[in-house]
Amino acid sequence: MGDCSICGHLVVDHYNGVANRCRECHKKKVRENRVQKADYYKAYDRGRADLPKRVAGRRRNARKYIESGEHIIWNREWRKRNPEKWAAHKALSLAIRAGKIVRPSHCACGDTNPQAHHDDYSKALEGRWFCSACHAREHRIERAIARGEASRLIR
Repeated sequence: MGDCSICGHLVVDHYNGVANRCRECHKKKVRENRVQKADYYKAYDRGRADLPKRVAGRRRNARKYIESGEHIIWNREWRKRNPEKWAAHKALSLAIRAGKIVRPSHCACGDTNPQAHHDDYSKALEGRWFCSACHAREHRIERAIARGEASRLIR
């Protein structure tokens, strides 16, 4: 027992081995530290994701998901909810297989294996090509614009 060195409140139990902080102050300090050292923690988290134990866990969960058949149900439901998107994906896929459209070898950022991004699903064969990271960024930008948060965006 003692007083929190940050806020002065009485510390009843030591949180996570920290004797002089209350739980809320400790959580706040941890969040601030992660923001200040964002590059370090980004690299740390990426490295942690590649640990054999975590890779095995992801594989095990993926296997359970596939064996359960949930992915088939989810895909069917998605197609019902998004018929225009599904039609555009299908049309572009068929055009690539038929040789009418050539998939670029890389994204503008230099990454390989680009994905098509449709700005307008009614124009199925007109798309921009992005790697998965750039494609995800493009969708985040579109969602932010739709929510009216465009002023916070930097492309």
